[in-house]
Amino acid sequence: MWGNLISSTIFSTGEKKYPNETQLEKCGINFCPGDLISDDDDDETTDEMKNKIYIYSGVCLACAFAAIALVAVLLDPLYPSNQK
Repeated sequence: MWGNLISSTIFSTGEKKYPNETQLEKCGINFCPGDLISDDDDDETTDEMKNKIYIYSGVCLACAFAAIALVAVLLDPLYPSNQK
């Protein structure tokens, strides 16, 4: 649940881009994956998406390290028992 909340918050920020009529005509049964390959990709959009992916990866990594630290600090130490 937290992962979905964090990812939706990060990936929903920024400029909203809506599809135009020609893009909507290629939805559903008219979709062709070959149309996705083009030479005129918007480099700014690609860079913006890469930046968001890096931010999301950093947030997930920070959460993982925080969880490790929290467990290390709050977990009671296990002492070996000398019972025979």
